[in-house]
Amino acid sequence: MSNKSRFIRRSLVLFLIAALIAVMPPTDAFARHVKFKQKDSMAGSFDGPDRFNCYWIEIEEIHQYVCAGANRAFLLIDALAPGANPPNPKVVSDLAIPDKFSCRYTGDPAGNRSVELFSCTYRHKHSRRGTMHTHDFLLSAAVLVALKHAPGGKTLPDIWVVPHPVNDIADRVGAVADSHSH
Repeated sequence: MSNKSRFIRRSLVLFLIAALIAVMPPTDAFARHVKFKQKDSMAGSFDGPDRFNCYWIEIEEIHQYVCAGANRAFLLIDALAPGANPPNPKVVSDLAIPDKFSCRYTGDPAGNRSVELFSCTYRHKHSRRGTMHTHDFLLSAAVLVALKHAPGGKTLPDIWVVPHPVNDIADRVGAVADSHSH
Protein backbone atom coordinates (compact mmCIF):
# COMPACT_ATOMS: atom_id res chain seq x y z
CA MET A 1 0.00 0.00 0.00
CA SER A 2 1.45 3.38 -0.98
CA ASN A 3 2.04 6.18 1.52
CA LYS A 4 -0.64 8.30 -0.16
CA SER A 5 -3.29 5.57 0.11
CA ARG A 6 -2.29 4.93 3.75
CA PHE A 7 -2.66 8.64 4.48
CA ILE A 8 -6.07 8.75 2.81
CA ARG A 9 -7.21 5.59 4.62
CA ARG A 10 -5.94 6.88 7.98
CA SER A 11 -7.63 10.26 7.41
CA LEU A 12 -10.92 8.56 6.55
CA VAL A 13 -10.73 6.33 9.64
CA LEU A 14 -9.95 9.36 11.84
CA PHE A 15 -12.89 11.25 10.35
CA LEU A 16 -15.26 8.35 11.02
CA ILE A 17 -13.93 7.93 14.56
CA ALA A 18 -14.33 11.67 15.20
CA ALA A 19 -17.93 11.45 14.03
CA LEU A 20 -18.54 8.50 16.39
CA ILE A 21 -16.88 10.32 19.31
CA ALA A 22 -19.12 13.33 18.75
CA VAL A 23 -22.24 11.23 19.34
CA MET A 24 -20.91 8.77 21.95
CA PRO A 25 -22.47 9.05 25.39
CA PRO A 26 -20.00 9.20 28.27
CA THR A 27 -19.23 5.83 29.85
CA ASP A 28 -17.12 4.67 32.75
CA ALA A 29 -13.73 3.26 31.87
CA PHE A 30 -12.49 -0.17 32.83
CA ALA A 31 -8.75 0.46 32.70
CA ARG A 32 -6.70 -2.43 31.36
CA HIS A 33 -3.44 -3.12 33.15
CA VAL A 34 -1.04 -4.52 30.58
CA LYS A 35 2.64 -5.45 30.38
CA PHE A 36 4.95 -3.26 28.38
CA LYS A 37 8.14 -4.27 26.64
CA GLN A 38 9.78 -0.90 27.10
CA LYS A 39 9.02 2.45 28.72
CA ASP A 40 10.61 5.01 26.47
CA SER A 41 9.80 8.52 27.62
CA MET A 42 7.58 10.81 29.63
CA ALA A 43 5.52 13.44 27.81
CA GLY A 44 7.49 16.53 26.81
CA SER A 45 5.14 18.82 24.88
CA PHE A 46 1.56 18.88 23.61
CA ASP A 47 0.22 20.45 20.42
CA GLY A 48 -3.53 20.26 20.91
CA PRO A 49 -6.57 22.05 22.30
CA ASP A 50 -7.03 23.31 25.86
CA ARG A 51 -9.83 20.77 26.55
CA PHE A 52 -10.07 17.34 24.99
CA ASN A 53 -11.34 13.80 25.52
CA CYS A 54 -9.39 10.72 24.42
CA TYR A 55 -10.86 7.30 23.61
CA TRP A 56 -8.90 4.06 23.25
CA ILE A 57 -9.59 2.65 19.78
CA GLU A 58 -8.63 -0.78 18.45
CA ILE A 59 -9.80 -1.03 14.86
CA GLU A 60 -7.99 -1.92 11.66
CA GLU A 61 -4.48 -0.45 11.89
CA ILE A 62 -5.26 1.93 14.75
CA HIS A 63 -4.45 0.86 18.32
CA GLN A 64 -4.17 4.32 19.82
CA TYR A 65 -5.96 7.05 21.70
CA VAL A 66 -8.12 9.09 19.36
CA CYS A 67 -8.86 12.46 20.90
CA ALA A 68 -11.39 15.20 20.19
CA GLY A 69 -11.47 18.82 21.28
CA ALA A 70 -11.95 22.29 19.82
CA ASN A 71 -13.92 20.83 16.88
CA ARG A 72 -11.14 18.55 15.66
CA ALA A 73 -9.98 14.98 16.09
CA PHE A 74 -6.38 13.85 16.44
CA LEU A 75 -4.30 10.86 17.49
CA LEU A 76 -2.64 11.40 20.85
CA ILE A 77 0.56 9.92 19.40
CA ASP A 78 0.62 12.80 16.88
CA ALA A 79 -0.07 15.62 19.38
CA LEU A 80 1.94 14.53 22.42
CA ALA A 81 5.70 14.62 21.90
CA PRO A 82 8.12 12.64 24.05
CA GLY A 83 10.47 14.41 26.43
CA ALA A 84 14.23 13.98 26.60
CA ASN A 85 14.32 11.86 29.76
CA PRO A 86 13.25 8.25 30.27
CA PRO A 87 10.65 7.73 33.01
CA ASN A 88 11.62 6.97 36.58
CA PRO A 89 10.57 3.33 37.20
CA LYS A 90 9.17 4.28 40.61
CA VAL A 91 6.95 6.95 39.05
CA VAL A 92 5.57 4.65 36.37
CA SER A 93 5.40 1.40 38.28
CA ASP A 94 1.74 0.94 37.36
CA LEU A 95 0.27 2.10 34.07
CA ALA A 96 -3.17 1.68 32.56
CA ILE A 97 -5.05 2.05 29.30
CA PRO A 98 -8.46 3.41 30.34
CA ASP A 99 -11.21 3.34 27.73
CA LYS A 100 -11.34 7.13 27.92
CA PHE A 101 -9.88 10.09 29.78
CA SER A 102 -10.36 13.87 29.75
CA CYS A 103 -7.84 16.70 30.04
CA ARG A 104 -8.04 20.46 30.47
CA TYR A 105 -5.41 23.17 30.50
CA THR A 106 -5.23 24.82 33.93
CA GLY A 107 -2.58 27.48 33.31
CA ASP A 108 -2.61 31.10 32.22
CA PRO A 109 -4.11 31.33 28.69
CA ALA A 110 -1.36 33.75 27.69
CA GLY A 111 1.37 31.71 29.40
CA ASN A 112 3.51 28.70 28.56
CA ARG A 113 1.37 25.68 27.58
CA SER A 114 3.43 23.12 29.46
CA VAL A 115 2.24 19.49 29.75
CA GLU A 116 2.53 19.92 33.53
CA LEU A 117 -0.41 22.35 33.32
CA PHE A 118 -2.87 19.88 31.76
CA SER A 119 -5.00 18.22 34.45
CA CYS A 120 -6.50 14.90 33.38
CA THR A 121 -8.91 12.38 34.87
CA TYR A 122 -10.48 8.99 34.26
CA ARG A 123 -12.99 6.85 36.10
CA HIS A 124 -11.86 3.34 36.90
CA LYS A 125 -12.84 0.01 38.46
CA HIS A 126 -10.32 -2.50 39.79
CA SER A 127 -12.62 -5.31 38.69
CA ARG A 128 -15.83 -5.64 36.72
CA ARG A 129 -17.79 -5.69 39.99
CA GLY A 130 -15.59 -3.18 41.82
CA THR A 131 -16.50 0.27 43.05
CA MET A 132 -16.03 3.10 40.56
CA HIS A 133 -13.51 5.75 41.53
CA THR A 134 -11.58 8.54 39.85
CA HIS A 135 -7.87 8.91 39.09
CA ASP A 136 -6.37 12.34 38.45
CA PHE A 137 -3.02 12.78 36.73
CA LEU A 138 -1.03 15.39 34.85
CA LEU A 139 -0.55 14.98 31.11
CA SER A 140 3.18 15.18 31.81
CA ALA A 141 2.87 11.80 33.58
CA ALA A 142 1.84 9.99 30.37
CA VAL A 143 4.44 7.45 29.28
CA LEU A 144 5.37 6.35 25.75
CA VAL A 145 5.63 2.55 25.73
CA ALA A 146 5.95 -0.45 23.47
CA LEU A 147 3.54 -3.32 24.10
CA LYS A 148 5.03 -6.61 25.27
CA HIS A 149 2.43 -8.68 23.43
CA ALA A 150 0.72 -6.85 20.61
CA PRO A 151 -2.86 -7.97 19.94
CA GLY A 152 -3.00 -10.56 17.17
CA GLY A 153 0.79 -10.81 17.04
CA LYS A 154 0.99 -7.61 14.98
CA THR A 155 3.78 -5.09 15.27
CA LEU A 156 2.24 -1.89 16.59
CA PRO A 157 3.70 1.59 16.98
CA ASP A 158 4.49 2.85 20.45
CA ILE A 159 1.51 4.09 22.43
CA TRP A 160 0.93 6.67 25.14
CA VAL A 161 -0.45 5.25 28.39
CA VAL A 162 -1.48 6.99 31.56
CA PRO A 163 -0.54 6.37 35.18
CA HIS A 164 -2.61 4.24 37.46
CA PRO A 165 -1.61 6.09 40.62
CA VAL A 166 0.21 4.05 43.23
CA ASN A 167 -0.42 4.36 46.95
CA ASP A 168 3.11 5.47 47.85
CA ILE A 169 2.90 9.19 47.02
CA ALA A 170 6.58 9.70 47.98
CA ASP A 171 7.61 7.59 44.97
CA ARG A 172 5.60 9.71 42.55
CA VAL A 173 7.93 12.67 42.15
CA GLY A 174 6.28 15.38 40.07
CA ALA A 175 2.96 13.58 39.75
CA VAL A 176 -0.38 14.93 40.88
CA ALA A 177 -1.77 13.58 44.16
CA ASP A 178 -4.07 10.63 43.72
CA SER A 179 -7.79 11.10 44.27
CA HIS A 180 -8.08 7.34 44.63
CA SER A 181 -11.05 6.52 46.83
CA HIS A 182 -12.47 3.08 47.28
